[in-house]
Amino acid sequence: MVRLQISPESTVNDLRQLAQERLGVGIGRLCTEKGDLPATGTAVLCAEQVVTCTVRRLQIVSSWESLVSLRSWPFFQDVSSPEAFAAVLPTGGVVTWGFGLAGGDSAEVQGRLSDVQDVQASAGAFAALRFDGRVVTWGDAAYGGDSGGVQEHLYGVQELRGSSSAFAALRADGRVVTWGSKAAGGDSSSVQDQLQGVVALRAAFLAFAAVRKDGKVVTWGEDGNSRMVQHQLQQVLEVRMSSRAFAAITADGGVVTWGSACHGGNSGPVQDQLKDVQDIRASATAFAALRRDGTVVTWGFESGGGDSSAVGSSLSGVVALQASYGAFAALRSDGTVVTWGHPLYGGDSGTVSDQLIDVAELRASSRAFAALRRDGSVVTWGLPRCGGDSSSVQQQLTHVEDVKPSACAFAALRRDGRVVTWGCGPAGGDSSQVQDQLRQVNEIWASSRAFAAVRADGCIVTWGDALHGGDSSDVAEQLRHAR
Repeated sequence: MVRLQISPESTVNDLRQLAQERLGVGIGRLCTEKGDLPATGTAVLCAEQVVTCTVRRLQIVSSWESLVSLRSWPFFQDVSSPEAFAAVLPTGGVVTWGFGLAGGDSAEVQGRLSDVQDVQASAGAFAALRFDGRVVTWGDAAYGGDSGGVQEHLYGVQELRGSSSAFAALRADGRVVTWGSKAAGGDSSSVQDQLQGVVALRAAFLAFAAVRKDGKVVTWGEDGNSRMVQHQLQQVLEVRMSSRAFAAITADGGVVTWGSACHGGNSGPVQDQLKDVQDIRASATAFAALRRDGTVVTWGFESGGGDSSAVGSSLSGVVALQASYGAFAALRSDGTVVTWGHPLYGGDSGTVSDQLIDVAELRASSRAFAALRRDGSVVTWGLPRCGGDSSSVQQQLTHVEDVKPSACAFAALRRDGRVVTWGCGPAGGDSSQVQDQLRQVNEIWASSRAFAAVRADGCIVTWGDALHGGDSSDVAEQLRHAR
């Protein structure tokens, strides 16, 4: 513990920087017993008040990781589109690599990439949020890489979100600023008068949704028009997205949907079953809702997972859901797994059903699933070239602690710090060229066609498609002790 003295007019960021200097480590959020202190606010504190902090840790961002984090499918229509990685260092600096025009080259803005707290990605650009509430963007302008037109409004920012080709920033005053492709939500002028008192942002492939403090939701972008259900969008807790539709969970456990009916935007046929919902997952064209009693309700395009009638009797005692591009997998409390949807996307696990026991976690690539069992073994199914066939490395898949998917491959992190990969070789499924470097690995990150592994000594090892960040040799020195 250190004792600090600040003036009454000092901001939270001033306090954070002072603590950072005294402690000699990168500091993230500050909080009191009442919760987090907003980074851009004034530090209203009492004498002798105790403030705790979080130590900043390495964060690696890609388009794939950003959209996966939304717990909805990252709907890249073409995963061959070039991509990049951005590593946010504990010092607050940022290192980028991969396809230059997609954000792999940040040379022009490096001077401003300091004291960064978060980075979000679109399919071809990045946006960095600094602790002073300012935003720095780079990459393809068509994907939101140029925020020059709204830069004067980008102050006091507390949250960033990225769609496929646009960004939205939430300011401390509850206002929202957008830029990038108009079709993907970069133009919010039609709803700007409604974007007041916003407390959270959500992103879909071509649209955004803002949750206001009064519980109402405002949407914009292609397929983002929620006008027909606006009266139902009250006390919204979470918003999930398929490729072209939305599903909102309300405080009473109900669900409100809108957008393209072919992509799950119409839940009318099952609306009476959508009660006590606690989680929703999405494929590209359908939704699956997990109810508190462990049952599952599905709707949307039938062959994309919207019809689970064939396995309906087995969908009980479900504790978790996972989705690929066109199928779903449900993990039950007894450790067994139930699947449905298109067979080429992992909807049929019949060939491995006898192995799907004592499962702890599920992971999905675009067209395959991987089940991590409690004994540390891994079971896979789905399209072989997307990771559905792990037979070539099955003997190595022991004592596995985590499995990370890309769009077309998987990487398993073992307890001994080694990494095992399978799936499409050029997309990260073949790590033979760097296997000797993949030791004492602590964490793995993914783009759609590449991986980045962080070792205990702070080094970052990459492999996969160079146009998707699989080759970080140009910034190897900067990444040598990134942790």
